[in-house]
Order: sequence, then C-alpha cells, then structure tokens
Amino acid sequence: MMICSKALSLLTVAAILGMLVAVIPAQPALAAPAIQLSPASGAIGTMVTVTGTNFESYKGDNLSIFFGGMEIITSPVTVPDSGRLEASFEVPGNTSPGLVMVSVIGPLGSTLTNASFMVEAPEIWPDMDSGVVGSSVTIIARGFYVDRIVAFYYNHNGVTTLLGTTVADATGECSYTFVVPPGHAGEHRVTAENEIGNRASTTFEVIPQAILSPTQGSAGDIIAVSGTGFSAGEEVSIYLKTTPVAYIRSDAFGSFEGVFKVPAMSNDSYAMRIEDVSRNRVLMQFPIVAGARLSSTAGHVGTEVIVSGNGFTAGAELTVRYDTTEVAQASVDEDGSFAVTFEAPPSIAGQHTVKVSDGNDTAELVFIIESTPPLTPVRQLPEPGVEIRSPVVFGWGTVEDLSAPVTYTLQVANDGEFADVVLEKSGLATTEYTPTSKDRLRASKDETAYYWRVKAVDAASNESGWSAVGSFRVVASFTMPSWAIYVLIGVAVVIVGFLVYRLWKRNRSSYWE
Repeated sequence: MMICSKALSLLTVAAILGMLVAVIPAQPALAAPAIQLSPASGAIGTMVTVTGTNFESYKGDNLSIFFGGMEIITSPVTVPDSGRLEASFEVPGNTSPGLVMVSVIGPLGSTLTNASFMVEAPEIWPDMDSGVVGSSVTIIARGFYVDRIVAFYYNHNGVTTLLGTTVADATGECSYTFVVPPGHAGEHRVTAENEIGNRASTTFEVIPQAILSPTQGSAGDIIAVSGTGFSAGEEVSIYLKTTPVAYIRSDAFGSFEGVFKVPAMSNDSYAMRIEDVSRNRVLMQFPIVAGARLSSTAGHVGTEVIVSGNGFTAGAELTVRYDTTEVAQASVDEDGSFAVTFEAPPSIAGQHTVKVSDGNDTAELVFIIESTPPLTPVRQLPEPGVEIRSPVVFGWGTVEDLSAPVTYTLQVANDGEFADVVLEKSGLATTEYTPTSKDRLRASKDETAYYWRVKAVDAASNESGWSAVGSFRVVASFTMPSWAIYVLIGVAVVIVGFLVYRLWKRNRSSYWE
C-alpha cells in the first residue's frame, strides 16, 4: 500500500513539472559576437571603422582590438548598454601587403571574434594595353599611401619623363590621364611612385600609325604621308598593291614624313602597305580616282590652258566645260588619260569651274580670271571748251589689256557731277563715236555746256576709272526748210528758162537780118 502511495506521489510531481515546462517560456540562446570592417580593403593609411554586434553579454566591459596580432587601439573600448561596439583605426605604415586579421579580445584575454582586412600592394594598370602616338591613356593606381602625392613617369626612347602627379584618395586609389608622346614601336614602361617608396610599374605598347593627305588621288597627284610608332632610324617602305612608291627613313622617335606620287593605274581601290625593316606595318586602302589638272590655274581672258587627266574610261568621248560653256572635247586614251587645250572665254574676274566628264567619271577644277582693271582712256575729241556744231564726234585713245577685247563706255551730261546724264553708250568697240540722229545733242542754251567722260572695260568685266571730264558747247547750225529749197529750185528753173529763151530769140533776129 505504501509502495502505491509513493508511486502516485512521483507521478503527481512529474505532471506538475511537465505543466510548468509547458507554461514557462524558453529563454533564447545569445548570438555570438561579430564585427564588420569598412572598408574591408585599402592601402597603408586607410581609416578603418570596426562595427560590432551581439556584445550584450559584455556591457560595461573593456575590450581590446588587435590588428595583425598587435593592439591597434591603445585605449580600452567599453561596450555600451546597446551591446553595439564601434571603433576606428588607421592601417599602420609598417604593414605588409596581404590579409591581416582584426580581432576583438575580451576582458580575460580570450578572442571574441575576428574579421580579415586586405592591405593592398601598390599596383597600376592602363585602361587600354596599346595605342598609337597621341592616344589618351588613363593609368589606374591602388595600394598607395593615403593622401600622399603619387608621381607618374613614362619611359620612351631610353628617357624617363615625368607625366604628372596626383593624390591618392582615402583608400590609396588614384588615376592619371596622359597623351602618348612620340616614341618607337613596342612596349614602354609607365611607373608610379610616391616619396615614401610605394612604387608600381606597367607597360603600354605603342603601335604604328600612318596618315595620308589627301586620302585618295589620281595618277600624278602628290600625296603627303606621315607615320608614328615605327622603329627608330629605319627605312619605311610604302607599297601601292605591289608597286613601291616611296622609301622614307624614320627619326629617333619612330616618326617620319614624306610624299609619294600616285602611279598611273586604273580607277580602283588598292591595298597600301607601309612597313619598316622590323616588320612594323600599317595596312590601308588607297582609292585611285579619275582626276584632272590644269596647266595654269589663273590667267586672263584668252589664256591658253591645257587640261589633262587620268583614270577616265578608255575610249570614251570627254567634254570640258568652263562654267556652263563647252570649251573643248577629247577622246580618252586606252590607258584612261587625255590632254586637250582651250582658251579661257570672256568671263568676270574671280573663280570659275572647269568640269571634265566622260559620262561616267567627273573631275572639277578651278580657274581664276585676273581682276586687274585696264588703264584709263585719254580724251581726244572734242577738245576742252570748244564750240562745235552737231553732230559731235567723240574720240579717245586706245587701251590695251590682256583680257581682250576692250570696250568703252561713254557718258555725256548737263553737269560736271554727271547727275543729269543725257547720253550713255556702253560696249563701244572702237575709240570713236558719233551720236545717231536720235541721240544728237541739241544746241547749248544760255552759254551752258555739255560734259563728257569715257572709261574702258576689259573682257573680264574689270573697269578702269573714268577719264578726266571734258566740256564743249554745241552751236546752232542754219538749216533751210525743205519747202523753201523746192521754191528756190523752181525759181532757178524759171530764170534759166527765161535766159535761154532770150538768147534764142536774139540769135534768130540776127539770122534774118
């Protein structure tokens, strides 16, 4: 009986304990302390912020922070009531590049948590590995002492040149942009360093470049060619297809300048190879196009001009136009060339287009007509101040000019300022003019005079200045009306008839006696 009572008591206690376990909530386990570093990498001198969480169990305790096994913050770090730890330190100058452990040490000397920090070594690299002389290149650097000046150097032709300087940022990073200076082909060393010995190097490859001006041409044209980034002091050969057109020697920097003459080849695009002895080369296409040239690009009206060309359609009929006027025709030879002569036609001074076309290919050229005015003509007739009867004959000296023929413009006015012009004739081909009956000058009244002047105009429309002004008076001429003339003729006939009659009658009387 007693045994049953003990068993019942044990069951009752177990049940009560089970109920208590079910009713009382479980106490959660505390999370382990942890730290985060910001930034997680950087160069010497980088300021690092340590942020710790889950340090509630260490409220009020003084903790230590170690960097690479050495205490980095000398004063104790006290954990606040929030359990959130925060501290900062600077990466010391004697730190070697690589991963360094940051540790939080508890009051009893035990390590509570760790995090790693990457100390970056000085390193630089270009934003592009190769380029031509004149390229813009940016050098990117990291791992340099924070807030210190970093100098960048470029080695070319055995000479090291300072490119410029900049300052490393808060994590030891920086960059510098420069223009690639003249230098021979191949790799050139770029170096960055600061005053405390942080140093790094990289290479940049200079590749050849060639420039043509113009980029196309016709047979006989002179083409300028220049190049950079070739080997220093070597002969550079220029080939058009398989034909060598020039040999030019590069200077100590691998640069060269020269010209070549486009050979007589058909109208097409050809492969061009520019190559030095060390096999540095540039490949490009050079189009040979239909082209023409003038024997003279400037002159006067009547200048004899030879226009010739290459690259036109063999056997085609070709026309030459001066502005819109056709001035010559020619047949294109079997090799696509031609030559024909024309005279510059009368045209105003300045530029004129000479257009050559065979129907397929066209070339345009410029011919300039001279703009020198002819000499001023000298007045001859009428002489100054004379009184003459109409019709008045005007005369002046001959003017010679290269842009022949020369014509003249005559003006007659009622005043010396030529505000009231009564007669104007232009395009006069001779040096004398007599007004027609329609333009005949009337007799001057009240002692008034006429004033006249003349100027020359050549076939290029260049005008001379006006001649000196001359003056003259026109006096009245006596003229009999036509009816009076007829009356006088009639009277004369009657008188003559009467005299003949009297003479006949006298002779008859004498005869009969």
